[in-house]
Amino acid sequence: MKNEFEIISTLREDILIFERGVFINFFGIYSGRVSSTFALFYRYSLIRVLLVFGILFSAGSNLSAQSKLDKSGSLIVYKNGKNNSPGLEAAKIPSGLSFPSDLEKVYGDSEYELGQEFDTNGMLIKYSAEDTSILQINGNWGMILKSGETKVYAEIAELQDVSNSIPLTQNLKVYPGTLKLTVLPDQKKVFGDLDPDFSVEISGLVYGQGSEIVSGSPIREQGENVGSYRINQGNLDAGENYQVEFIGSDFQILERELTVEAQPTWKYFGADDPQFMYMVKGIDSDELGQIFTGQLSRQDGEHPGEYLIEVGELKVDSNYKIAFQEAIFEIKAAELSAIFDPNELETAWSIMPELPSHIEALTLDGQILDLPVSWQKSELNLFEKGTFFISGLLELPIGLVNPLLLVANQKLTILPKPRPEDLLLSLTKFEPVTTKSLILVG
Repeated sequence: MKNEFEIISTLREDILIFERGVFINFFGIYSGRVSSTFALFYRYSLIRVLLVFGILFSAGSNLSAQSKLDKSGSLIVYKNGKNNSPGLEAAKIPSGLSFPSDLEKVYGDSEYELGQEFDTNGMLIKYSAEDTSILQINGNWGMILKSGETKVYAEIAELQDVSNSIPLTQNLKVYPGTLKLTVLPDQKKVFGDLDPDFSVEISGLVYGQGSEIVSGSPIREQGENVGSYRINQGNLDAGENYQVEFIGSDFQILERELTVEAQPTWKYFGADDPQFMYMVKGIDSDELGQIFTGQLSRQDGEHPGEYLIEVGELKVDSNYKIAFQEAIFEIKAAELSAIFDPNELETAWSIMPELPSHIEALTLDGQILDLPVSWQKSELNLFEKGTFFISGLLELPIGLVNPLLLVANQKLTILPKPRPEDLLLSLTKFEPVTTKSLILVG
């Protein structure tokens, strides 16, 4: 005797053959072609017979149907009996379907096959998702739309309107994809400037999506002084479909360069150096006193000529650096304009007095210099009383000129010779040796 599945299969074949206009009766006896009206009538009659037969057979055999899921997630239907053959219950449940009860996917996975299009009994399978915003189904293929969890059903398409249809259920969990956000290296700014928009490289986008998926912006550690600051994730986000893998980087604040231009200047030989001036570009003048300390300097030397003005001890705040431009400092030769003669001296007859070794002289630029002098002593007769002037030649250092040929003059008074006090005269004896007629004695 045929079991239930064999009978069901035979009846399904009968119905299919009827659709082709060929009649095969319940017992498989060929009766030739029939009209379409009769074939339709016979088809519905067979369905009624099938349902009644299934109910009577199940009740008469006193067997209870049971089911379980195999490892693949397919529902196996069986019943207790001697031959353990499946009953009509299998007609309500997809048979032999590869449809796991739990399935995990990742947002970004490609379209995948939900299961076979037909079960082992040749029945068309209809697939549906409880949450169609997570999974889009086209036939027996599924396309992931977003991350989340939903139930997916597989049921026999021809029984979907029957109240006792038993669909297979799958718990689908779609995990967020991984989106890698990498801050590009070597991002920087100059001290005092505004922060730029931090550049981030995005990798891991799926389904043809673009950077508009990412919202928010990274943020860096606080601080405005020159140094290195970490760029962190901030409020960067890619929505519920992605988990963000963030790779930060360092942001550099660089020194602001200030151009310092030394201003050229000069002096006359012998004068003190002036204060060296400079001009600064790249900052407001009212800030100079707050960030600059120290002074410029120049190359060593006091002879007339040119010397470079250098940065010297000029320092700037640590948030700045100096781009220095040198200038020329010139020492010009000084010119004598007047000589201050020394005070008058007196000296005893025949005695050379001590003359001053230096005298003061006035330069054209107003300097008073103490200059060495060399006196012309050969001009002086110390054995003659009276007032005389001794000229002195100035010893000029390099850098001092005497275009007017000025000389020093020392006024000197030679006192008279004192009378003799140790002479002894004789009135009795005198033997002059002379041809003169007049002899002065004493």
